[in-house]
Amino acid sequence: MSAAQSQTLVSKLEALQCHFTWDLDIRTSLLNHRRDNLEDIGTNDGNRWLGHIYNLRGFIQYKLASNEDAQKFFNKATEAFSRIRSADEGPWLVVNYGNLAWLHHHLGDQAESEAYLSKVDALNKKYPSLSQEELHPEIYAEKAYALMTVSGDKTLVADYFQSAIEMHPGIREWNTSHALALMYASKHSRTGLEDDILEKMRIAQEQDPENLYLAAHYLDQRAQRGERIEVEALEAQREEEETQPEEVAAGPSEATTGDASPTAYPSIWKEEQYEQFKQKNEWMYAHNGRLGCTPCHDVKDLGVMASRGVNIAIQWADGKIIPAGQSSDVQLSSLRKKIREHKNSAAHNEAVKIIQTANKDILLNMNASSEESVFESTAKVFMTAYYVAKNNKPFTDFEILIDLQHANSADLGRVLHRKTVCVDIIEHVSSQMKKELLKKIIETKSKITVLADESTSVGHKSTLIVFLKASVDGDMEPIAFPLDLVELDSMSAAHIKEQIMGCLLKNGFTVELLREILIGFCSDGASVMLGVKSGVGKLLQDDFPGIILWHCLNHRLDLAVDQALDVTGGTKDFQAFMDSLYSLYSQSPKNMRQLSEFAHNLDIALRRIGKVFSVRWVASSWRAVSAVWQSYPALAQHFREPSEDDTRDSRERAKFKGLLSKLSSINFLKSLALMADVLTELKNFSEILQNRKTTLPKAHDIMTTYVKCIESFNRYPGQHAVDASQAKEVMEFKGEDLRVGRSPIIDSAQFIRAVADNMKERLFTTKANRAQASVAANRKEAYNSLINQMAVFNPDNWDHDNPRFGDNEVRALCDVLHVNQQ
Repeated sequence: MSAAQSQTLVSKLEALQCHFTWDLDIRTSLLNHRRDNLEDIGTNDGNRWLGHIYNLRGFIQYKLASNEDAQKFFNKATEAFSRIRSADEGPWLVVNYGNLAWLHHHLGDQAESEAYLSKVDALNKKYPSLSQEELHPEIYAEKAYALMTVSGDKTLVADYFQSAIEMHPGIREWNTSHALALMYASKHSRTGLEDDILEKMRIAQEQDPENLYLAAHYLDQRAQRGERIEVEALEAQREEEETQPEEVAAGPSEATTGDASPTAYPSIWKEEQYEQFKQKNEWMYAHNGRLGCTPCHDVKDLGVMASRGVNIAIQWADGKIIPAGQSSDVQLSSLRKKIREHKNSAAHNEAVKIIQTANKDILLNMNASSEESVFESTAKVFMTAYYVAKNNKPFTDFEILIDLQHANSADLGRVLHRKTVCVDIIEHVSSQMKKELLKKIIETKSKITVLADESTSVGHKSTLIVFLKASVDGDMEPIAFPLDLVELDSMSAAHIKEQIMGCLLKNGFTVELLREILIGFCSDGASVMLGVKSGVGKLLQDDFPGIILWHCLNHRLDLAVDQALDVTGGTKDFQAFMDSLYSLYSQSPKNMRQLSEFAHNLDIALRRIGKVFSVRWVASSWRAVSAVWQSYPALAQHFREPSEDDTRDSRERAKFKGLLSKLSSINFLKSLALMADVLTELKNFSEILQNRKTTLPKAHDIMTTYVKCIESFNRYPGQHAVDASQAKEVMEFKGEDLRVGRSPIIDSAQFIRAVADNMKERLFTTKANRAQASVAANRKEAYNSLINQMAVFNPDNWDHDNPRFGDNEVRALCDVLHVNQQ
């Protein structure tokens, strides 16, 4: 196709009326949400909008770059229109064919695109609009539906439906949607819903009585005007029941259906007379030539509501009233008198009141039962979403769990089953939980500590996550929960402090309250956070004197390990080799697949090899070292095969040969064993520190224990070091030959001593960032004071001979934590 022809085709496509040319608000961020909403609408054949739904779903799938699904839905729309309209073609296909023309154009099938353009032209000629300035009513209706479904301008939606109805009145679903669009457009109006719109809703509701959505909005609008909807609903229900008097009269066991026959009412009456009496006395029924009273039949016994001398007339209740006398005049007069007397009787009127009350109670009970059922099913959905969040499950599990509960016959309703809804539910639940926690903290004036950590988002935007830790009441352990995620425009300490204060004030705290309950601030050791002169902690301490500034223990542990690596020989070479392994397998799926095959053949559970000593927590370094230790034979075989493969180029063979030489070196194995032993203990220590139940006195004891444990490796080698020594004796490890090699080896004694010394230096203090000697000494003194003051709460330390044991320590701790000593 030439450039001119292509330009002509595009011009024709742009002139079409279809989803591709309409200005629909389907932003990328909303595509999945719009798709899920359309899926929830359903696709049963009774839906008159089914073809329009498929058209819109097809367009959304195109926007999601799923062209195959888009074409499938466009074809479904064609089939749906033909089935619903009972015709193979019609103006309702103009939009559908336009969509298909655009789709094939984007797919590069210009011939098929031109074929659909020809179909559109043929339809426009066969079913022209009433005016050249106006669209066809079918196009107006579909454009309005698309806009309404994607939350477009409701006033414009109403105008489009109005245009369609003016040109082609009498389409029920158009009138219904037009009324709803007018209501939506007026929802935020200061004057409220206008009378003419309410009248349109009434007419639409009469034309479309099965549309419960419209009926609910119509009743709601009337209720807002002060109308008593319940009374009207009861009267409508009663009128419907009384359209079949014989069925009511006969009772539950002997009901008859159909209109009154000559044998149903007394033979003295003509049908016209019976209808006249029935119209004046709605409570009356006729059966087998006799008359009866429906309320009295239903009540039978007035029970405790009966007045003295007032009882149900059994003959009226049982439907046994017949005319008295011989002549027709006497019989007619007799029936009129009996009807009049019964109508005015106290028993009859009491029975009517009972029926009215019962019907009202039934309706209310039905509503209450329906609401309770909806509440229970919604609660089950919420609990499912809570389970997903609580157990760190992916959102996709939500739909699977819903299906599982359906299979187990649990009633979870028909809506709120999409994974996007799960996100909304979790966000709602978490926000409500946070509100309740903050409310209790503020009401009880519980002591709080602020925890803050800076990070960078995917968009390279600096953010600050703010946590609170508090004991909400005296019975529960302290809990830490995220308060807010704050974007930072600047990384200065003053700006970060301002954002933290703004976050606290926004969530209900006041400066006066914070002076009373804020006892600590915790973060990493960055100078901007805990700098001695102008860090965030120092600025907060200026406003709230006496708060404890705390450097996160896990950060300090990593700093201790990093510093030990810097002063120990051989660690750089070890880290470089581990990084090369990470690059080899993280950047090449082919290499990872080949390694997996070797591991499978050796019955080895393969673990992911990550980086070492490059991320915050030592646990990640332990996982990387442990993965290499466990996968050692598979790695050796994977390196050996390509190093001996003549089909590979010399450079690649040399690379794998060098990796194999390094891996099989006894020096590397001993370094790997040392790291595995030390990092195993540090990983366990780190995880204990991360446990929310770990208190400061407990952490102090654990730190002391683990320092001794690390130091013991110099005298008592760990299990990995023992395995490496045994492998050196036989020069074989896990079936792979070892070699002496010349690669550097980590000085185990130096590394172990450096780790232990740095742990002692950095952990047993309040902060471990750089400071003058006097400042560092004050920090250690403050730390030791805290530990000594808290130690008096341990029963093992009590001096039972001294009744005033611990008084001074408790008073000092009360001053530190701003607690009333009384």
